[in-house]
Amino acid sequence: EYTTVRTTKYLYDRGDVTHKPQIKIQGSIVMPHIKLPIEPYTFGVWIGDGSSYGGSFTKRNGEDYLHIRNRICEEGYTITEGVSGSGYHGILGISKELKKMGLIKNKHIPQIYMRSSYEQRTALLQGLIDTDGYVGETGYIEFCTIHKQLAENVVELVSSLGTKVTLREGDAMLNGKYLYKKYRVCFYKSDAASLPR
Repeated sequence: EYTTVRTTKYLYDRGDVTHKPQIKIQGSIVMPHIKLPIEPYTFGVWIGDGSSYGGSFTKRNGEDYLHIRNRICEEGYTITEGVSGSGYHGILGISKELKKMGLIKNKHIPQIYMRSSYEQRTALLQGLIDTDGYVGETGYIEFCTIHKQLAENVVELVSSLGTKVTLREGDAMLNGKYLYKKYRVCFYKSDAASLPR
């Protein structure tokens, strides 16, 4: 591939505003398949929609829940329906691992997940987007959180898959009153969700 080195002075002096200088997006990071403390899709579901206090996720019904449930069961976990009115489904066997990784009341994506295989990182992203993401009709994807570290983790995750991603900071408002900062991770990726969209 032919490459030319240009100085910033050259780019400034040329005066060509129709072609902004850009750096070519690199491919995904290539890493081997590894043993993870919690299987990636299940971990993504917990990060996106789980209780910060343990191994459960928000109670749902309908086709979306069946799809998510099946994916979690395919990874070898058992789901409990939870106590009536609790609002959560339990995922047996993950609480101990969440505690070991320091994730209780501290949701983030540990580095071991960032250095897993492309397929494992994609499964993690799918769990996040299936539970707590938005996919528009044009394929625009957004993950929104009030936790800056988690937003930065998702940016790193998406970037590691060879996808251009943007992080936007804004104010969460309710009835015209400021509540807190929110962070929106925005990108396009065809396999970012496993739910039919």
